[in-house]
Amino acid sequence: MMADGFLIEEGILVSYTGREETVRVPEGVHTIGEGAFKACVSLRRVELPSGLTDICANAFKGCRKLEEIEIPDCVSQIGSYAFHRCHALKQIVLPRSVEELGDCTFLYCDSLTEIHMPGVKKLGKQVFVNDVRLEKLEISKELRENCICDVFTGCGRIHEFLFEDGECCVIPNAVEAIAGEMILPSPVRSIAVDILRMMELEDRTLVRFLTNLKHVEIPEGIERLGKSCFFDKRGIISVKLPKSLKEIGNRAFRNCINLEKVSFESGEIRICDDAFKNCTSLKTIQTCDGKEYVFSGLSGLKGTDIPEMVRGIYRQVMGNFRISGTILLKYLGSESRVVVPEGITRIAEEAFAGNEAIDRVVLPDSVQRIGAEAFRDCLLLQTIQLPEGLKEIGSGAFENCVKLIRVHLPAGIISIQERTFRHCVTLREVCFPEEFYDIKESAFYGCTSLRQISFPDSLGGIGRMAFYQCSGLKEIRLPSHTEYVGS
Repeated sequence: MMADGFLIEEGILVSYTGREETVRVPEGVHTIGEGAFKACVSLRRVELPSGLTDICANAFKGCRKLEEIEIPDCVSQIGSYAFHRCHALKQIVLPRSVEELGDCTFLYCDSLTEIHMPGVKKLGKQVFVNDVRLEKLEISKELRENCICDVFTGCGRIHEFLFEDGECCVIPNAVEAIAGEMILPSPVRSIAVDILRMMELEDRTLVRFLTNLKHVEIPEGIERLGKSCFFDKRGIISVKLPKSLKEIGNRAFRNCINLEKVSFESGEIRICDDAFKNCTSLKTIQTCDGKEYVFSGLSGLKGTDIPEMVRGIYRQVMGNFRISGTILLKYLGSESRVVVPEGITRIAEEAFAGNEAIDRVVLPDSVQRIGAEAFRDCLLLQTIQLPEGLKEIGSGAFENCVKLIRVHLPAGIISIQERTFRHCVTLREVCFPEEFYDIKESAFYGCTSLRQISFPDSLGGIGRMAFYQCSGLKEIRLPSHTEYVGS
């Protein structure tokens, strides 16, 4: 039967193709089929029929605007991923007839504040993982604790527990429940342990953060971030720190090269000297009074009456670079990945030369020139993205970068200078812009992995020994406009 966007077969709702914000599923439907409402992005409210018994896997997955749904008393089965990424859901009340939840049922329902599941005895994997606003749980005392493993990970705000017999248990936070001396019902303690599963704790110190989330909220109760606890977590974009925090240890966020925002709930925090070193994507600090301070690359800090804590973090972010005006004179760090600050227009001669730690460099759009031998002998450098506004690459700039794999030259580069890629023995691919004109002496000397190369029609000449000892090249086609080829 097909009506009002519903495809129903023998009591099973197979699919819904409408675009209404409020949907009433017809009476007589006993099963919401697999993926029936999947990715219905307009859906805000669903009314389910009284005789419904089953909600299958992926049924409402990706309904990111879904705010309200009432589960009828007859429902006994809810499948895996049924409400995955329903970002607007705030509350779920399950009937006692639901005794089991499949894997990832409410994964990333990050507006969910309370869940009532008085009959549930078994939980699949990651049912509530990263539901960061979840505060209140109603659970059964028969809930199997051996299945509480990576179920509530990251739900750091849970503090109130109700049981089906009316008993209530309130904890200040998961950290206090574990590190303190509270006497707790066994399921509550198991859930508190699971909440903190992504962290290694010693009392109230975060020793190590074990995952690589984009947005991290450190739970209340943590008093110290230990040495290197977030070191090199390149996936993190934002961090929210709790009011209880008193100290950020050495290297705590060092080399978090994609970290853009840090929010503080306390103004009384000791920050060690290199806690934020090489966090060169960091743009915003929000202090406990709600004020935001913006880092503007070389332009410094925007705002007035800037707290010393914010100034100190900015100094750390810029601490690996010796800069004069808009010229990066020298990179002083030893990190594997480097993001050059916005506003730099020139990389000076030998600025990175001989650095044997770097494997990736990200240059800002502001860079126009790379000086001679700027990256010479960077033996681990594999990736560098050249900005579109780049106009000049100096001689020997990447000489002996033996791990460099590919190079895409932007439109502003019309010439490759002497020895630019000499002895880049792993270089396999070079892309030239349309207006490119000439290749100087020894530019690709000894690039033994170069298999093929395509020259633009604008190529005017190739200097002597430009491709000497490029033993992998099998064929070369010279454009009709090419006027000279050196010895």
